[in-house]
Amino acid sequence: MRRLFRRLLLGLCALASCAALPAAEFPWPGRGSLALTVPPGWDLTGHSIGGGGAFAFTARPKSGAAATLQITVAHTPPESPVDPARLTATLEAAVHDYLAGSVEQKFSPQPLALAQGSGVFVQFTDASLVGQPPQPDNFKVLRTAMIALDDHALALASLQFNDPTAREVGEMMAALASLRYTRTAPPAAAGPFRFSVAQSRLELRFPEKPAFSAEQVRDRYFLGHSAESRLTASGWFEPAERYGGLQKFWRGESAALTKNGFAPHGVEFARQGDWEVIHYHQDLPGDIRMCHLRAELVRAGTWIDLHLSATGAEPLAALRARLTAFLSALVISEK
Repeated sequence: MRRLFRRLLLGLCALASCAALPAAEFPWPGRGSLALTVPPGWDLTGHSIGGGGAFAFTARPKSGAAATLQITVAHTPPESPVDPARLTATLEAAVHDYLAGSVEQKFSPQPLALAQGSGVFVQFTDASLVGQPPQPDNFKVLRTAMIALDDHALALASLQFNDPTAREVGEMMAALASLRYTRTAPPAAAGPFRFSVAQSRLELRFPEKPAFSAEQVRDRYFLGHSAESRLTASGWFEPAERYGGLQKFWRGESAALTKNGFAPHGVEFARQGDWEVIHYHQDLPGDIRMCHLRAELVRAGTWIDLHLSATGAEPLAALRARLTAFLSALVISEK
């Protein structure tokens, strides 16, 4: 089965097999940190996605065995806390499309044994692949789990494999069981944020209200969030000659999103002041949406690329209005 929508999190059992191993800890800027333990012989990668609103893990055995673990942890907005009582219903909605083509033909969730939080999982076997030879990256069995790590951290995971009795399946479940999230308080704001680089004549200034807190600032890049506007913002300063136009830029961005299982929906191109703008969104489990705005501007030899994102259960129009209002408050000046 092809990878499920956003592959957000957890699994079960064999915790003892990973308990003695050191956990790999990953900083989640503006949110805290995530820790996950995989056994020797596995490759693990993790990175922030969606402008910092979510974090994605991928783990695969170095041996090339047919098994893949994908985890995405999403931070929900203050007005949409995670409800553990709704996990089963949310999982059922997320996997609904797999039911008709499965051998099981019914949704039979099972509880998870976890180091933190609570969750459920379900397993489906692709009926069209039973008795067929293995196919690269098209697995016969999909096990999907939904987890409430805390009241604002929701995770969904997919375990993909061909043989339920394979050792790698137990190893993936043990890795899922080890997942932990540590929340940290956002740093106190120290006045309006400004960003520039030595090679540029431009400076990007954020307003005093709504306040913006930067969690990462390095070289040509920044990442932070506005608690007041309930959004995440990141940006890059690049030489103007690297910008090939909005259409070319978006072809590359959309291809990368789709390849990684985060296909954009509702794509719209627009103009907002001096900015070229792209609106799109992604649907998350539980009627939650992640709305994105990419804004591009070229001036005085500098290309500024901004990515704003907001997550919530509000209508798309409300989420988009939050992003466009924040963009309107930004000021670009020459140094």
